[in-house]
Amino acid sequence: MVSESFRFTHFAGSFVCHEKMPLEDEDELKRWYKALNEYEGAFVENYVAQQLVAHFQQDLYYWRSKGGKAELDFLCEFEDRICPLEVKAGINPKSKSLKSYNLQFQPARLMRTNLLNFKKDGKICNLPLYAVSLLPLFVSETG
Repeated sequence: MVSESFRFTHFAGSFVCHEKMPLEDEDELKRWYKALNEYEGAFVENYVAQQLVAHFQQDLYYWRSKGGKAELDFLCEFEDRICPLEVKAGINPKSKSLKSYNLQFQPARLMRTNLLNFKKDGKICNLPLYAVSLLPLFVSETG
């Protein structure tokens, strides 16, 4: 049975509705939704990468620990300071990779971006995804 339905895009916890598209069956929609959930983190990392390049014209770098157990999505440089940046697609603020990076390099600031609001907790500064362009303001802060 072919039915008409709306096509939805899922990004950073929100759905955006587009034009109608035919769906062969309910299973097709379920497969599509599963794929979106599976790649949600990659979509959000891609968004942040685009923001970093568009606003700061920087080459993109990442960090991985020697054992490969910890990985940070981006290492940015602002005013001769390295800024480790962890990107999260949801609202879970936990980041073992930031802690691992901190133990090894002791940077002045650790940055995380996700769906949560602005928050500073010691060295860790949480930046909402929509505010990635403000990253240098928080990196240059001391204390």
